[in-house]
Amino acid sequence: MADAIPRQQTPQGSSKTKDNIVQAIVPTDTLLTIKLMKNKTTIDNEKKLLTCSLEGAFDVDASIALAQRLRTQARELGCNILYDARKLQISDSIFPVYEFATRLSSIIDTLALRKIKVAFLHQDNDHDAQWKFYEDTAVNRMLLIKVFQKEQEAIAWLSN
Repeated sequence: MADAIPRQQTPQGSSKTKDNIVQAIVPTDTLLTIKLMKNKTTIDNEKKLLTCSLEGAFDVDASIALAQRLRTQARELGCNILYDARKLQISDSIFPVYEFATRLSSIIDTLALRKIKVAFLHQDNDHDAQWKFYEDTAVNRMLLIKVFQKEQEAIAWLSN
C-alpha cells in the first residue's frame, strides 16, 4: 500500500510535502510515503454522468465530504455518479469501508439524494471482499450503489 524507503537516520515525527504526500517516520528505520486521497471530477452532459477519479490512500472523512458534494451536484444536473477507484489504496481492514457506508447513509436524508445511482469501478485484486462488503452495506441502507471491475458494465448499469 505504501512505498517503503530505507533510511540511515530516522528523526521522530512526520511531514507533509507538496503534491499531497505525507512522509512518516516509523520506528523500524523506514520512511513511509503515503499519497493522500486526490480526486478529479468530469461531467458528461450527453451521458448524464458525473465521473470522479480517485487516487491515493482512502480517507473516510474526505470521502464523506466528497460524496455529499457530488450527490448534490448530480441531483442538480440530473446525473448519476461513476467513481473510478482503480488507483485508490484501501486498507486490508473492513472497518473503514463499513464506517464510510454507515456514516454516508446516516447523513443522506433526502430521497432525491438516495435515488442517485452510484457505481464504483475497481481493480480485480485482493480487496474484492472489501468492495463487495461496501456494496452490500450501502444497499442494505437503501443506497443505489454497485461495484464493477469493467467500465462499460458500470456505465451500462448507470444508464438504465
